[in-house]
Amino acid sequence: MIIIRVNGGLGNQLFQYAFGRSVAKHKGMNLKLDVSFYAVQNLRKFELDALNIEENNYATLKELKAYRGAERLWFKVARKLQRPLPRPESYYAEKASTVYDPGVFEIEGPTYFDGFWQNERYFSGMKDQLRREFFPRNGLGVVAKNYIEQMKEGHSVSVHVRRGDYVRDQKTNQVHGTCSIEYYRKAIEHIKSSDGRSNFYIFSDDLPWCRVNLDFIPNAIFVDGTESAIEDVILMSACNDFIIANSSFSWWGAWLGEGASSKVISPLHWVKSNPEGKKWVPERWYQI
Repeated sequence: MIIIRVNGGLGNQLFQYAFGRSVAKHKGMNLKLDVSFYAVQNLRKFELDALNIEENNYATLKELKAYRGAERLWFKVARKLQRPLPRPESYYAEKASTVYDPGVFEIEGPTYFDGFWQNERYFSGMKDQLRREFFPRNGLGVVAKNYIEQMKEGHSVSVHVRRGDYVRDQKTNQVHGTCSIEYYRKAIEHIKSSDGRSNFYIFSDDLPWCRVNLDFIPNAIFVDGTESAIEDVILMSACNDFIIANSSFSWWGAWLGEGASSKVISPLHWVKSNPEGKKWVPERWYQI
């Protein structure tokens, strides 16, 4: 059995599931999800259960204690004091953010994996399978279907603007920050240099801000009225080219949708603490 800790927003959840699915498939084991994170906070919600994922099993409290270890208040205090308490041998934590660790495929026996696993090399051979699984179990709503039909009529470019908690939450803002308007200007010009007839579909958690500050984007279509975040990911992936934010949310829209001729533009600075964005995105993506 493989257990993967699931936490964070939808983009992080997709990374964690894709990683766990790949490792479990490689080992011929069942995959279970630890979703206990969502019972103790209100900022994020568990969203994978709305998808067509095949491994929709949840670890029991007994299994979590056995393979992860108990996580009571005293354990959290010890971690904050940088005096972490011992874990079971079955517990395996990510060694370094975004760095591919081939050793995860060599671990024997049941394992509990804790990390974000933000590297496509873990699951790069599963794109078609993940495209099928990362789709709403109940299908797309009418609004989303209409957008997709519209996208088919011309050359479409997904533009993601992440604001929300990146602006409102002080801690998150200090880590990530937001992409500048200048970044979007340069990205738009790069796309226009190769195709001046594109329709730009704007995805954002702050559309009013985008309407005012991104008024320089030609043929702009502000995507509104969709039923869920996963519908927005699916709509992003239906575009031909992609301008992403420093966000795992639009990372997935681009990765699931990119074809052989697609252009993906990513911000050079991904997080403030480690601004080198190449750690987070495939080298084939163009950075500004």
